[in-house]
Amino acid sequence: MKRIKHIALYLLMTAILVVQVYPIFWIFMTSLKTAEEVRTKSTFALPSSLCFDNYVRAVTTSDLALYFKNSLIVLFITITALVLLSSTAAFVGSVLNLKPVLTPNKECSRLDKFGIGRTMKGAVKAVFRQMKKDQVGKEDILYIAHGNVPEDALAIEAMAKEEFPGIDIRIHLLSHVFITQGGPGCVALQHIRR
Repeated sequence: MKRIKHIALYLLMTAILVVQVYPIFWIFMTSLKTAEEVRTKSTFALPSSLCFDNYVRAVTTSDLALYFKNSLIVLFITITALVLLSSTAAFVGSVLNLKPVLTPNKECSRLDKFGIGRTMKGAVKAVFRQMKKDQVGKEDILYIAHGNVPEDALAIEAMAKEEFPGIDIRIHLLSHVFITQGGPGCVALQHIRR
């Protein structure tokens, strides 16, 4: 059964590769055809002989230097704007000490914004309010995973014990994947019914 799954996975990956690579191959092969071959032969036919005249014509009749310069200008403006806006937003967030609270969407395919807290305590209280709506209690396990901030995890554990007496709480380090997404110092809360 496992072998069949591997074969099916490789067939799927091969199909995706063909779908992704074939258009590039087709464009390249068409660029090597003469104008006559493009007009008369099937669009899927390979060129009868390799004709590099199209490349020579593209270099000699167009202003490639101008096109390249325009691309560099757009690239420079875009990257500069991205860096300025991202760093400005990060600065404002750090000055205001904003703590984003994320939650999985219904399909569990991405994280969506649940809310924003001005402090870690405020962010955790927002999560606890939702947990109370979800009727989390003694029959649940609360996992607190942290990105190398055990003091925050212990503070959240104390808050959880106060809000949810008798709940089973387990503290773990976050994996590197989550730390990459959330940044150093992030904390994840998850409750699972036993």
